This record gives sequence, structure tokens and C-alpha cells, in this order.
Amino acid sequence: MSHLQNLLLDSLLGTKHVDSAALIQLQERNLCVASPGFSVMPSDVRTLVNGFAKNPLQARREGLYFMDKDYKCVRADEYSLYAKNENTGVIVVKTGLYLLVATYTEGMYPSVCVEATEKLVQQLLLMLLNYGLCTCDPPRHRPPPCVGVKSNIWCICKHIEANLGKNR
Repeated sequence: MSHLQNLLLDSLLGTKHVDSAALIQLQERNLCVASPGFSVMPSDVRTLVNGFAKNPLQARREGLYFMDKDYKCVRADEYSLYAKNENTGVIVVKTGLYLLVATYTEGMYPSVCVEATEKLVQQLLLMLLNYGLCTCDPPRHRPPPCVGVKSNIWCICKHIEANLGKNR
């Protein structure tokens, strides 16, 4: 089991208020890691990426079709999508490089799912900063071993600074 998968299991599923979780590379639209049994199909990845590409008001108005269910968006902004369907829901948080997806089911507290997901994103951003992922010109840092650096990857340094200073 990878370090990232352990992080998902411990930080999210360990709360007992997250049913499943996945980390998706935003640029490649590729599933990096998921909790056991959570199969995020390419069409679902496109849905989530497009949810952020749309105007947040449009995403709230139209909702989200994810994993064969229609969800009503209860929050949609440039960094977060929260959607629910009766007693289940999906929380998606975006960084410059990744989408972190968490789901909850009946009997789980959505607020705990949201808090754990948002907190893990902050931990991931700090972890990437510690590894020094940077595409500044000239590069000032080395990449983490799990991430390939391409010249067109958006520099996460500015994103980290913006998010760490932001009260969420």
C-alpha cells in the first residue's frame, strides 16, 4: 500500500465519517490512488473536473452527476464542491495539481467528512511544499518522487501561499 493510500485511509476513512476517497491528478485527469473498492471511472473524473471549470453558480444550479447518481450542489466555488443526494454526499476539494474526493453515506456526519477532507488537502499542500515541487524559472526545488515535473505544471508555491493564508 502506498504512502498516499495510507494517508487517505488514516486521515479520511479513519474518521468513520468518510465512506470512500480518491486522489485525482488534475492536469492528467488520472486517478492516483483510491480507497479499496472505490472505482472512479474516467467519466466521473471528467464530471468532477468540469464541475470546477464551470461557473460556480452554474454548478450549483445544475448539480452533479457522479457515480450513477444525481447530486444537488450545496457549495461550489473555485476550490470546493459539496454535493448531496438524500443521505449521501460527495466532497471534492481542488488544489493546483489534484482533486481530493471523499464520499459519505447515511449515518455519517457530512460536516466531519468536509472537515477531514479540507484538512487533508492542507496537509497535502504542506507535504508538497516540504518536497519542494516547483516549476519556477529557474526551478528552486526538486519534485517529490511520485510526481513528474513538466514545464507547464502550474507552480504550486503560489497556490500554497494563497491557501495557507486563507481562512476556510
